[in-house]
Amino acid sequence: MPNQVFLGDDGFIHHVIEGDQDAATTQDLRDQTFKLASQLSVLPRPIKILSDLTGIGKADSNARRIASGIIQDIKLDKIAIFGGNRFMKHLVNLVVKATGKEDRVRYFDSKDQAIAWLNS
Repeated sequence: MPNQVFLGDDGFIHHVIEGDQDAATTQDLRDQTFKLASQLSVLPRPIKILSDLTGIGKADSNARRIASGIIQDIKLDKIAIFGGNRFMKHLVNLVVKATGKEDRVRYFDSKDQAIAWLNS
């Protein structure tokens, strides 16, 4: 199943990441995210992303570079990330730290914690 990007009824941009990630899959995710973020920015509405990594496989270096670009290039309010294994949690935290956006991007152990932070 391919990655999914959609605007939920909760007003969040949702990412559901499935399978191994490479430059093509992550670029598609980036493009869809930018499109939705642009729509939200003219309303104006806060741009909050809920990213589910539960179904993620491997992420190559190109995928990580593009994902870091999503964090840096979108004028966003918050990104909450959850799911994935312990290695993915550490990898995500390293990418977030490298972007310098730790105040706006966080990794959570559960979906409920991620949603609570986005709503705070």
